[in-house]
Amino acid sequence: MKKLEFALGLIDKLNDKVGKGIMYLIAVLTLMVVFAVVMRYGFNAPTKWSFEAISFVFATYIILAGGYALLHHSHVTVDILYSRFPPRVKAAADVFTALIFFLFAVVLVWYGGQYAWHSVELRQTTATPWNPPIYPIKLMLPIGGALLLLQGLAKFIRDFLTAIGVSRGTSG
Repeated sequence: MKKLEFALGLIDKLNDKVGKGIMYLIAVLTLMVVFAVVMRYGFNAPTKWSFEAISFVFATYIILAGGYALLHHSHVTVDILYSRFPPRVKAAADVFTALIFFLFAVVLVWYGGQYAWHSVELRQTTATPWNPPIYPIKLMLPIGGALLLLQGLAKFIRDFLTAIGVSRGTSG
């Protein structure tokens, strides 16, 4: 059990570090938006690259933040009844609904990986006037999906142990 707790702790630490690392992208994103707006409306000199660059930074942030959000119970939930359940019942409900989560996460990793790899093979660009490579951003799909999948696995194990009464209330 100690090895399992250690492994789950490593997954938590990985997603926590990634999440705390990418939070700085919000500051970068804010500066980029302010710069683009000032250039466009203040100097009547719109940039060719700002819209795509802002989209790339935002996409990276959103995709890589999934595991962190799951770790910290930050995903949107509808918990009209769920919030009233005791910890073991919450855990059992989470174990039951985990199939849907794992289906989503595996599809994200598998198909996102194929999609990204195809883009890498083509050295795909955006085909716009700026024309930056897009494959680095597409590579974030399987990476973010893997982080989400790992955190979901950790949550599933904890929920399962709570549901069967091995550990105390670690769910949602």
